[in-house]
This record gives sequence, C-alpha cells and structure tokens, in this order.
Amino acid sequence: MSTSDKSIDREEGDRTTRRTAFAADVEARTGIDEAMIHLLVHTFYQRIRTDPVLGPVFEARITDWPPHLARMCAFWSSVVLMTGRYHGRPMQAHAPLPVDAQHFDRWLALFEATARDVCPLAAAALFIEKARMIAQSLELGIATQRGLLLAPGERLPSAFTQPIAQSGRKGWAAMTDTVPLHDAAALTHHIETRYHARHREQLPALVELAAKVESVHVGVAGVPAGLSGLLRRMIGELEVHMKKEELILFPAMRKGGGPGIEHPISVMRADHDGHDREVAEIRRLTGGPNLPEGACRSWTALYAELDEFLSDLAEHMRLENEVLFPMFEASGRPSN
Repeated sequence: MSTSDKSIDREEGDRTTRRTAFAADVEARTGIDEAMIHLLVHTFYQRIRTDPVLGPVFEARITDWPPHLARMCAFWSSVVLMTGRYHGRPMQAHAPLPVDAQHFDRWLALFEATARDVCPLAAAALFIEKARMIAQSLELGIATQRGLLLAPGERLPSAFTQPIAQSGRKGWAAMTDTVPLHDAAALTHHIETRYHARHREQLPALVELAAKVESVHVGVAGVPAGLSGLLRRMIGELEVHMKKEELILFPAMRKGGGPGIEHPISVMRADHDGHDREVAEIRRLTGGPNLPEGACRSWTALYAELDEFLSDLAEHMRLENEVLFPMFEASGRPSN
C-alpha cells in the first residue's frame, strides 16, 4: 500500500470516528436515533400525502414511495446525525417544482407539528431548527434558479408572478422600502441607505464567520478555503467603490448630472465587472453556496448570511446598471 493510500485510509477512518462520536453526542443530548428518524419521516409523509396543499405536488411526482421514504430517512440521518448516508442533490430535485412561499410555509408547519407529536422536546427542537434552515435555503435557491434575486423579506412567488414582500417570518428581515425607480436623486439615497449601509454591516461579520469555519474545519472536504481572504479584499474594494459613488457620482446626479458624467459611470461599471468576478469566485469556493452534509451551525450561518449578501449585491448592481446609470448615459442628464 502506498503512502498516499495509507493517508486516505487514515482520513477516512478519522472521518468515520468523528461521525460516530457526533451521532452519539446528538443521541445522548436529544434521544435522536435512526428509529426516531424513521418514525418522524414516515409519519410526516403520511400527513403530506393527504394534505390539500402539498399532497398534489408530491403525488404528481412520486409513484414509488418506499424508495423515496428511504432516501428521506438517509437525508435526515445525514443532517441531524452527520452519518453521511445521503448522497443526493436536494436543490436540483426541488428546483423544477411548481412551488411558492405558501408551499414552504405549509411544509414547515406540517413538519413542526409532526416533530412535536412524535419526538421528545429536545429532539423536536433540533429537527425544527434544521428544517427551518433547509426551507430557507431551498426557497432562496429555487428563486435563483428562476432568475429572481429575492431581497431580505421577499418570498418565493409562483412562476407567473413577481416576488412578494412579507414581514413577520422569523429570522427574515422585513422589506418595507419602496424603490423610487423614476427619481434619480431619490434612487441614489435609496442605494446608500438600503445597500451601502447593509454591505458595511454584512462583510465584516462574514469575514469573521468564514475565518472560523476555515480554521475549525481545515482539511475537511468542501471547506471554503480562502473565502475569508477574498471577503476581506472585498471590504476594501467595495468601500472604495461606495465612497466614489457617495462623494463624487451621486452628488453630481442629485444636481442633475451634466457633460462628462458618463466617465465616472463607466468607472462604476468596470468596478461592477470586478465584483461579478469576485462573486463567481465565491460561488466556486462554496459550491453555490451549497452546504455539505453535516455542516455545523457556524457553517450553516455563514452560507445563509453569504447568500443574503450575494443577493443584496446583485440587486444593488442591477439597480445601478439597468436603472440609474442609463438615466444619465444618453445625454448626461436624467431622462424623464
């Protein structure tokens, strides 16, 4: 056996040991084991099949239920006990479904009720925590697959409507602002308060989380090595970009623009191209972002907050590239 083969065997053995220890710890704290997962999954999908909202969605696509239930048991085993039994791709499986916010809310309500009915309190709490993270991730991912960039507080619409804003969902910020698409001066203020201020809050927290995940999980498959450094560079680059807008471009736009304003606009567009390349690198490092099986809370929080930042940044640049900048590029003055 070669040295590399021995190293791979050791790594696999270490991984198995960690997973066994993790599962034992979860079982000791919550009572969750494979039998409880089996009971929860089978009870939940029995209720799903008779539910007037979710039943038709599942019955139209699942003709052989036993294999599906086995996959779901493996999925929850991997999520809660970190056993690594599940090897599917949930996002690809859910992306084509004709679902919206109503379906996700109903799925969560039914899952939470089932968990409370069949599981002890500590076990139900852990299942529900994981289910909420999964639902949020899938809802955002499906929106992206449909070409939608949901702002904080927006929910997944049907495939034939526009995104809807809704407050009150736990863990999601309410979006109460209305975008002034036809008023250049008001739009610049909106961009500063809605996006510039938010980016300045998001990035330092993301750097800290990314550094923690990279340090704790060094050498683990899927760890986004280099993400914290990339985000740290983005802090400096975005700060310079936003200052140029706040001190030079936006004040000129608020005065009505004029000859020559197309030059700073072209600089901003070039900055956006650079941001797009950085976003592409972030998605490469994180696989989406796409959480690996058994991801810890810090890793889960990192990818959830990173996904929100990427959505905010994309919407920020789209407003400028497609709405604000074209107001001035033709004549140097805002169009009416």
